[in-house]
Amino acid sequence: MKILLGFLIASKIYALDIKPGLWEQTVNLDAASIMSLPQVQAQIKNLPKEQAQMVLSMMASQMGPRKTEECITKEMLTSPEKLIPQNKDCKIKIIKNSADQLSTSVACEGKITGTATLKRTNTESYTGDFSGKDASGKNMKITFSGAFIKSNCK
Repeated sequence: MKILLGFLIASKIYALDIKPGLWEQTVNLDAASIMSLPQVQAQIKNLPKEQAQMVLSMMASQMGPRKTEECITKEMLTSPEKLIPQNKDCKIKIIKNSADQLSTSVACEGKITGTATLKRTNTESYTGDFSGKDASGKNMKITFSGAFIKSNCK
């Protein structure tokens, strides 16, 4: 997930007009996306149908937004290679690139394909989404947001 967010924040021509510093990032996967994850499917494949449904229901009810804190430096905003972890299996193409929005197509070999869009709300917040398919061809939907915490990352 961190790789995807890195791609969404980075820009090759324009820096998104957001403040450098410590950010809280919130990521939400919809229940269908969670259930289609290969690791979830591997855990339930040998369970009886009723038990598998119960496990999936419990997992869906327990999965909430995931929050992380990320230090985003000025250099990261202007030099994407410093922000984006290298992943040889993923191809990223920038579709739209401006101070207010970054849209990309994402294709990670054998994992996910789709499009991601990040929209700057103001210099201290952004929202976005990823829509695509997982390795098995099932639809995935991820929404995310970021909120500036403070200028100092320490």
